[in-house]
Amino acid sequence: MSNDKNELMFYPLVITGLGMTGGFFMKKGRLIYADEDGTCYVTRRIECDMRPVRSGCGMHIVNSFRYGGFRSLYEFDCFVVRFIQKQEKEKAEDLSGLTAIWPECEDLTELFARLNTEEYCYFINEGGQKQWPGGTLHPDSMLVICGQEPAEVVYRRTDVSEPPVGETEFVNILETLRIEEKLPVLAKDHIIYLLELLMRDQGGEISYFVHDLDFGRNYEPGLLSDELGKIDLSCSQSLYQELVQTGF
Repeated sequence: MSNDKNELMFYPLVITGLGMTGGFFMKKGRLIYADEDGTCYVTRRIECDMRPVRSGCGMHIVNSFRYGGFRSLYEFDCFVVRFIQKQEKEKAEDLSGLTAIWPECEDLTELFARLNTEEYCYFINEGGQKQWPGGTLHPDSMLVICGQEPAEVVYRRTDVSEPPVGETEFVNILETLRIEEKLPVLAKDHIIYLLELLMRDQGGEISYFVHDLDFGRNYEPGLLSDELGKIDLSCSQSLYQELVQTGF
């Protein structure tokens, strides 16, 4: 067994989804974000396979955290909206009606008691230290909870100051997706998904660039903007620079 704290070694209860479910996978769960003042933003129950395994939706949550996501309430907001849209095919533009606010709690035992015994929960701690049966949960860490039982602490990667994909490689990948007509749609979607994880694309800009902008061919100047000004998604090079600027 690895001693690397970055390796996910989830308990069998999490992997199988057994326990209070009577042997069936727990096909639901929620996310909780504890901000700097300790306020907990709790999503409503999300109906999908929330197990933190390759075939489950929960692994996307884990990997997004490990590779630099959820560093602000805004990033949490963006992720939850897109996650629910993708998994439940529900149109959601913000967190209104999707989350509730729970008061600050330094001891997570009380929080565990409020959770459903047949749900997974991903507790993202960006606030102060919290106590749980396994010890102290430090800031900038995630606790995966199975039912009402804490299962594993997830830590961020420490070598995330530089993009794991270079610009040339990124451009080549997107160019291959554009010209390779025989590439199965499912394979193409998986490649986009992996790029989004690696490039910390919380807003889904890569998917938007590929599908909505047709690899930049539908882009028009002034089409997109943020608080810093206009966003240039006219080509894959510009997309890469935008992702590096916002994610690294």
